Amino acid sequence: GLVGDDELRVVDQCARKPNTLLLAAREFVRAAGLSAMAAMRTGVGLFELCTAKSVVNSLSAGMYECTYSAMKTDKDGFMVAENAETILKKCKKASCLLIGCGLGHTGQTEKLVAELIENAEIPIVLDADGINSLCPNIDVLLKKKSTVILTPHPAELARLCGVTVGDNFWLFCYCNNLLMLNLFLILQDLRMPNKLLVFLDFL
Repeated sequence: GLVGDDELRVVDQCARKPNTLLLAAREFVRAAGLSAMAAMRTGVGLFELCTAKSVVNSLSAGMYECTYSAMKTDKDGFMVAENAETILKKCKKASCLLIGCGLGHTGQTEKLVAELIENAEIPIVLDADGINSLCPNIDVLLKKKSTVILTPHPAELARLCGVTVGDNFWLFCYCNNLLMLNLFLILQDLRMPNKLLVFLDFL
């Protein structure tokens, strides 16, 4: 036929391994939509968008390629820590977990992010409010079960390290400390358009 057995096996594996995309907060629909579109355009295959019901209703009418799961939220539309159990079950059938694009930052998201980092067994990408929600519980990185990739811009990195953007020496020292936690750190430097400063640790 036009498609061989090897190609069919690859398609079958992709069909069973969606990427779980964690997004949230009704105020940040555009962040969720842009991230979902970027994921599809870069060829992640199947993925699931876990977010507030209001975001699902807004995006599903015009974006048909992904699947959606409505998560529990507080009265303001932000995801609550109670969702961790559901998301971790979904992670067992996924190959990657993205946390932060449109998540928002509350006490509940802090608990949610910490529990997911500690218990998820698939690679995790932390961006935006995923990073901000990690700040109060950064020690949870010592308990992670899989690869964690941080993608902060300078302000998010400084916030994570407890310094200011101008404290270059201390920021460098904290970067080294982060790398000792055996994670990937990709720093988006806004002062260098279209360039990324990449720190990698393979230990």
